Amino acid sequence: MGYKGVAKLLIVRFSSLGDIVQCMSVAPLFRKAYPGADIHWVVREDLSTLLKHSPDVNRTHVLDRKSGLLGLIRLAFQLRKEGYTHIYDAHSNVRSHILSWIVHIPLVSSVLGQKFVRRSKQRVKRWLLFKHRKNLFPKPFRGAVSYLTPLKKWGLAQTPIAQTLNIHDTAYTNHLEKDLRNGVLIAPSAAWDNKRWPIEYWKELIALMPDYHFFILGGPEDHFCQDIADAAPERVTNLAGALSWSESALCIQKGLILISGDTGLYHIADLLGKPCVGLIGPSAFGYPSRSSSRVIEVKLNCKPCSKDGRDPCGHPRKKHCMTAISPEFVEQSLRKLLTSEANPT
Repeated sequence: MGYKGVAKLLIVRFSSLGDIVQCMSVAPLFRKAYPGADIHWVVREDLSTLLKHSPDVNRTHVLDRKSGLLGLIRLAFQLRKEGYTHIYDAHSNVRSHILSWIVHIPLVSSVLGQKFVRRSKQRVKRWLLFKHRKNLFPKPFRGAVSYLTPLKKWGLAQTPIAQTLNIHDTAYTNHLEKDLRNGVLIAPSAAWDNKRWPIEYWKELIALMPDYHFFILGGPEDHFCQDIADAAPERVTNLAGALSWSESALCIQKGLILISGDTGLYHIADLLGKPCVGLIGPSAFGYPSRSSSRVIEVKLNCKPCSKDGRDPCGHPRKKHCMTAISPEFVEQSLRKLLTSEANPT
């Protein structure tokens, strides 16, 4: 790229897990363009773990939500001293605008040659889609690619790179390794209920695949996962609440395949280039970016109905975009993908 000296990038993306994971494609592409670059990231404290395992993120700066506006301003002035050559506001909300403005003062930055870019949330397009059913977004909308699009301004490529995370085995994940190699991982939870495949469907899928061991990934609050595990306790291991985000990512990295709704874990599998199947329902922006990832969905006039599934379902059959995906079809799709992975052409 011809940049003189060491390039120093600040990425601003506080949350959520899925968005952070999709945005992680920025770091290796920037490093490819600027070898030796020093790459920093501002992230919410409770979501910083995965970034610390990225080989392309040199340092994370955590935002403590409890510190309020004053804490945000203090952090911004600390970051201002770092002397960034490039700043990317990948969040584009009130807090990221305040922080970016302090770190990147337009008039001063233009003299110093500091480069700044912001990812637009394209609110007019969102309004047209969710209020008037007019979709002007790319179809499908690939989240990881959308985080790279603003970087055309810096001459960066637009194709995500499959990554590895430097996560060390724990005694727990090391104990599971042998079974994980031939295990199907499932992530039945989601932040919003409308994105969840029914519990009975997960049980049915497990029954349809008696020749596989299943591992359930989830958080400590996902108590319903035990109900799924009880469907076949001899070959279902419930890991919900037992693993950190890093350990869950390591299980995905070691496992055979992941099946999930539109969740952060699904995007982790996509980031790692691991075989995964996504059950995509009401959300508009949950589509993967790599050839190793698959999507199962049904076409409905009301779909997508919200950016992340939080809005009330307006279909006469509640959650029809999820309930219309049959366990039999998912089982067939999984077996085809597993066969193609075992016998690559």
